Amino acid sequence: MCHRLITAVVGVALIGLVWCGAGQAGEKKNAGGKDKTATKEKPAGKKAAGAEKGEKGKGKKKPPEAAAPQVPSTVDWDDTQAALPPTSGDKNRPVADIVHVSAQGKGGELILTATLSRNVSDLLGYTDADKKRYASIVAYYLIDTDNNEATGGAPRDAADAKRAIKGYDYWATLVTGFEYKPKGGEGKIVAKGDLMLDTAANDVTREIVTYGLKALENDQGGGKNVRLDENDPAKTFDSLCAILDDKIEIRIPYRLLKVKAGDKVRICYREWARAGAEGCGFSEDKVLTLGE
Repeated sequence: MCHRLITAVVGVALIGLVWCGAGQAGEKKNAGGKDKTATKEKPAGKKAAGAEKGEKGKGKKKPPEAAAPQVPSTVDWDDTQAALPPTSGDKNRPVADIVHVSAQGKGGELILTATLSRNVSDLLGYTDADKKRYASIVAYYLIDTDNNEATGGAPRDAADAKRAIKGYDYWATLVTGFEYKPKGGEGKIVAKGDLMLDTAANDVTREIVTYGLKALENDQGGGKNVRLDENDPAKTFDSLCAILDDKIEIRIPYRLLKVKAGDKVRICYREWARAGAEGCGFSEDKVLTLGE
């Protein structure tokens, strides 16, 4: 009996040891394994660095994008060259010496204004000792309406310029002239451009400032003349020109240039009286935005 009791006690003790061992092993396993319900914390150092990086990122701003250059609605050219000498053969005869040019788009028209070194009436009203009066080409304007040098063209004499003159779509030639009638005769005659009128045989009835417009197609000055009114070929551009003391203003309707407000056009001009001078009288190009 004693032997049986001892055996039973020993058995209970062994069961207790086995249970305790299993419990300790489970605790070690849990300690070494992952607890799925626990939240993983970042190391303090990394968290602080990340926060600092975030703060720095918030403080940085992207540099502003460069704004597109504004194209002016009015452009000007100042002619700083020396005054033109008198014409050969008559030291008293005034010449059309341009000192300033401006261009702007307004009221559905491209307005081009040439300022001379003297009043326009001095040019048109001058009569020499032989009773001759003179008219002339004052300037011509070249207008690129699509900003594409591969289209359009240029006058033939543009090849004489020191820079490339090409890609213009329209050519506007500013001229002076006279309306006159033969003495004792009937009817009226109009003459424009470079000319001499004998006032001993003719009476001037009107001084004229006007322009002609051509759509250029090549670099030889080829193209089509543009009419103010396709239904009336006799209608001229006189009504779109004005003499303002020392200024000659011409207005070209947008519709004739096939442009609209907001379009950008490239323009240069040639001073006719300087055609034989250095640079052949051509100005630099300027671009403007056409106004309403």
